[in-house]
Amino acid sequence: MNQEKDQQIQNLQTKIRELEQKLEDYSQGGIKILFSGKANAQRVARKVKPRTLREIPELSLGSEEQKSKNLVIEGDNLLAMATLYQYHGKIDLIIADPPYNTGKDFRYNDR
Repeated sequence: MNQEKDQQIQNLQTKIRELEQKLEDYSQGGIKILFSGKANAQRVARKVKPRTLREIPELSLGSEEQKSKNLVIEGDNLLAMATLYQYHGKIDLIIADPPYNTGKDFRYNDR
């Protein structure tokens, strides 16, 4: 009987270690986004070439050092996101201004 309990305890300890490892693996990877069609979206995204960035002096504020740390990227969502990928791990904030009520091909119309 004691041997059986010892085996159960050992099995539970093994399972706990496995779960702790999985939790650590997930926490190391950041946020995971899962959705139907993700693989297809990734294939499309890999085909999109980043935009060529150009400086627009009238949009620049601050000293030369500050200007080099901040960017305004204007463009279509997919192109802008492809451009942002080259800054992976270096972005602190993204502000997106979606084009509401443009009369284009949006499914939702809030008028």
